[in-house]
Amino acid sequence: MKEYRHLIDDYLVINNSLRHNGFYVLSEDECKRMLHSLHPFECPDMYAVVDNKGIIIEHFEFDASRRTRKGMRGKMEEARLQKRIEDVPADGEFHIDKGDYEITLKDWQENFERCFYDHYHKIQKYKENLCNKTEIGDRDIMVGFFVENQYPPFVMIDRKVAVLLYIQTEQFSEVLCNSPDIDFLLYGCYCDGRRQLFYVDRESIKGVPNLVDLNDNDVVMSHLNKNEVTMYGTF
Repeated sequence: MKEYRHLIDDYLVINNSLRHNGFYVLSEDECKRMLHSLHPFECPDMYAVVDNKGIIIEHFEFDASRRTRKGMRGKMEEARLQKRIEDVPADGEFHIDKGDYEITLKDWQENFERCFYDHYHKIQKYKENLCNKTEIGDRDIMVGFFVENQYPPFVMIDRKVAVLLYIQTEQFSEVLCNSPDIDFLLYGCYCDGRRQLFYVDRESIKGVPNLVDLNDNDVVMSHLNKNEVTMYGTF
C-alpha cells in the first residue's frame, strides 16, 4: 500500500507529468489510463486493468552507496538524518548535519542490478497472484517496475560535472534490453529540483543517444557529492 501511495502522492499528484522518449510497449493513452486505474496489491505492489489487459507494477529503490547485510548505507544514513530533523527541539537555532557514507560507480551498478534481478526472478509469481485475483490470463499481463534512484550522484565526464541518471547509462540499457520478461519501467528520481517520473521500455532506450559507459576511465564520481549538507531547525 505504501508503494502505491508513494507513486500517486509524490510523483503523479504533485508533478502530474511523465517524461519519455517514445511509447512502444504501451501507447501514451494506455499509459495514462493505467496510472489513473492503479490499485494497491501485495506481490506485486500494484496493478491496473486496461482494456482487459492486466498491468503489474512492482517497486524497488537503489542508490550508489555500499550495500551491507542491513541494506544500502545511503538509505540508512538518510533515514538517520531524517529522524534527527524530526526530533530537533524548538530552540530557534539552525542545525547542520550530513549523511556519512561513500558512493561509487561500482556500488551504483551493483545495487541496481541486484535489486532488478531480485524482482525480475519473481515475475512469474506476480503473474500467478494477479491471475488468482482477477479473470485475466497469464498471456494478457504486462509487467513494469517502478524504480527509484535515491540521490542521483554528481558525475564528472570529460571534466564536466553533472547529475547523472542511471537510465542514461549503457549499463542500464544492457540490463533492460536483455530482460524480455519486463515490458517497461517507470523511473523516479529527483531531477531539475523536483521529483520526476520517466517512462522507459526497450525500444525507447534504443533511441537515446550518447549513453554513458560507467566503465569508461573518463567517467568518475565528482568531489561535489561529499559537500552536500542539510540545514534544519524548528522556530
